[in-house]
Amino acid sequence: LFRNFSDEVVAPLADYGGGSGTGMLFVQDPGLPAPFGDALYSVDWGTNFIYRHPLQPRGASFTAGQEVFLGLPRPTDIVVDGASRLFAASWNGGQYRYAGEQIGYIARLTYPGAKPAQIPDLARATDARLVELVTSGNQVHRRFAQHELVRRGPAPDRIALLEKRVLDAGSLPGRVSAIFTLKQLAGAESHGVLVRAAADPAVREFALRALADHRDE
Repeated sequence: LFRNFSDEVVAPLADYGGGSGTGMLFVQDPGLPAPFGDALYSVDWGTNFIYRHPLQPRGASFTAGQEVFLGLPRPTDIVVDGASRLFAASWNGGQYRYAGEQIGYIARLTYPGAKPAQIPDLARATDARLVELVTSGNQVHRRFAQHELVRRGPAPDRIALLEKRVLDAGSLPGRVSAIFTLKQLAGAESHGVLVRAAADPAVREFALRALADHRDE
């Protein structure tokens, strides 16, 4: 499709030539120092590298750079936890046939002097605390706070807290997270607030996207 009808698909951010991509991760964690705490990473089995891709906005897309972040034999994936630690997996020593049990390893990556995030106890957190975490600068905390709020289900006070976060000025990732959490909780009942949010250019496209999503209605 891309080769013959390239105007009908979204173009890739970049083409880096030969390799074998096996994983990709976007990290947004203030517990990691710049420029590592707000970046896109990709894992390439073929080149034995994990790359960091600096992003610069370009219209509705981005210009993506490429820098070697870590050399690793046969890397397979990378993840980040809620305490600002990166984990990279290697299939070092692996073969296409069984080669024994001592194959591969997982490397934990930390940064000297970094101030890691504290993992919150979501099950015991109040609704107000969860809504605060939904607008956190830590992407992992945002995502799991969303899950806990949706698990608890709609309640007037809970929805009112989210509505305030949607309409208040604040970081773009936090407001976007609040928008979609509100939509998942309140369904069509959220549309009045989302219409008001759509008047704000900072979050307009996200509010409109949430309004157009009818899966939970």
